[in-house]
Amino acid sequence: GENIDYKTDGAPPTTSVVVSEINIINEENFNDGTLGSWSEYSVVGPQKWVHDSYGGNGYAKMNGYDGGAVENEDWLLSPQLSLPTDVFITFGFISAMNYEALPLQLFVSVDYTTGDPNDVEWTEITDQAVWSAGSWVWTESGDIDLATFGGMVITLGFKYTSSTDGAATWEIDDLIVYSEEGVSVAENKTEQLRFYPNPATNVVNLNSLQSGALRITNLTGQVVYQSEITTGTISIDISTLNRGLYIIQFIGNGNKLVTGKLMVK
Repeated sequence: GENIDYKTDGAPPTTSVVVSEINIINEENFNDGTLGSWSEYSVVGPQKWVHDSYGGNGYAKMNGYDGGAVENEDWLLSPQLSLPTDVFITFGFISAMNYEALPLQLFVSVDYTTGDPNDVEWTEITDQAVWSAGSWVWTESGDIDLATFGGMVITLGFKYTSSTDGAATWEIDDLIVYSEEGVSVAENKTEQLRFYPNPATNVVNLNSLQSGALRITNLTGQVVYQSEITTGTISIDISTLNRGLYIIQFIGNGNKLVTGKLMVK
């Protein structure tokens, strides 16, 4: 507000509608040189999940090869996550793999706190995710629905296994768990502005009932996109934006401010 030069001969804009509430429960991109809020636990074998990077981008990596394929069981574990109730709850990540061997598995537990993951019960959700097919191709997991665990405290776990017959290398990045409430996941509406899809990946479409000024900022207030728009539908390329939560602000000709939260994944 302090950076907006309001006219002195008129009323300042007022908030009309805040669209769907998107709340980040956990987000990790491994760009601080560590595994961040996630942790590793080695059950069998000399290797373990470690931080690695390429071209300035960090990620979690597990490789069961040491002069030859080695038997391993190693877990990459989230912190305990307290999930809200009665909302959409989604988990997503990207994966890359090479040297095809045993697949990576994904589990959820409501019992795990610390120690050997095999000491508690886990629910496997591997099949809910899309995984890298190899050749180091980064692949989006798609939206993994965690709503059935709403109201619970959970731990997410990636389980890596290898044997003397073969050992793949797996890399995991851009982990995010978020909840959404208030309106449909597919589409959000306000009195003057509609934007969809939300979450969005490469393009977000905006439909405005009037012309005005539009800008998108990150959570630190940095403007990542701004433009004057007219009535109708436009498409904005967001492929260069990092995964995360952004704020859309629109001021129409009637001097009314509309804000919304946009999730980029």
